[in-house]
Amino acid sequence: MRRRSQVMPAEFYAFGEILWDCLPSGKHAGGAPFNVAAHLAQIGVSSALISCVGRDPLGDEILEVAGHKQVNAEFVARARIGLPTGTVIVTLDEHGNGTYELVRPAAWDEIRVPKKALDAVSKARAFIYGSLAGRSPYNLDQVDRLRIGLVPAKQFRTRHAMMRRSPAIVKSWQKQPASTAFA
Repeated sequence: MRRRSQVMPAEFYAFGEILWDCLPSGKHAGGAPFNVAAHLAQIGVSSALISCVGRDPLGDEILEVAGHKQVNAEFVARARIGLPTGTVIVTLDEHGNGTYELVRPAAWDEIRVPKKALDAVSKARAFIYGSLAGRSPYNLDQVDRLRIGLVPAKQFRTRHAMMRRSPAIVKSWQKQPASTAFA
């Protein structure tokens, strides 16, 4: 009799972008939510990512990297045709200062959250989402769905409520660096 392999629920869930940072030296897996999940996994915290990648070789490759970094990618969906895996083009000036171009469209602009993910997040010890994912109204609706089952966290609720009330705040928030993530 064969046993079915099951993924254990994670202690920590991150919602948002997983993408390739394309630097002059080569490409590196990134995105604040992915980086947080990967660093937590590195210190032994079971972590999972809720995101979306393209149906392309870059998506295949980044999922492989997530696996090597011990990030549960059960809830990383494949995008509809036409939405590629996210990339950021990084250029450096003569002083080594970076300029970042987020290529649009990107798969992580449409992160689907299945019911199984809603249930898992409601039982998690922690949840964060990345600020870049907030550039998509669709993703904001998905965060609302995830938030319903969570124990209220003041900073999370305050930031999220501000975004919902003011398009100007959403625009300014979209300009913040990818490393910004909120609990």
